[in-house]
Amino acid sequence: MQAVKLLEIAESQDQGEPEGHRIAVLFFASALEVMLEDVLFELIRQHTASEALSEAVLESYQGVGRRRSLFGRLSGTALGDLLKEDWGQEFLRDWSTLAERRNKVAHGSYYYRGSEDVELVDRMRRSYLRTFVEMHNHVTRRPTAPNEAT
Repeated sequence: MQAVKLLEIAESQDQGEPEGHRIAVLFFASALEVMLEDVLFELIRQHTASEALSEAVLESYQGVGRRRSLFGRLSGTALGDLLKEDWGQEFLRDWSTLAERRNKVAHGSYYYRGSEDVELVDRMRRSYLRTFVEMHNHVTRRPTAPNEAT
């Protein structure tokens, strides 16, 4: 639910205006991070029932890059291998760029690049649902971990 609210705020911004775009970048990037955290939480839950351990693992892997790496370590499949088609590779590249721009906005050093930035967010809006469906399906189709066998 949190991701939906963040997406609604991002969608409501006038991206043609620098301030609206900065807000859209912040909220859209945050929504993607929340969705990634949800997928990771499900993946971690497959390895441990401990909420405290799950939270500790997520806390120790802050940032999009580190969390994407955690996905690969826990699932046995790197996101680049899971999303190997052109659209997936483009999304992963764009996600890295978006994370960089979000960090610049957060630290007050973002420079609005006009249509280039608007196109980045628009491309990602067209494929983020497919990306997270692929990730979620990969995580939920995994065979039971050895320590969970009955």
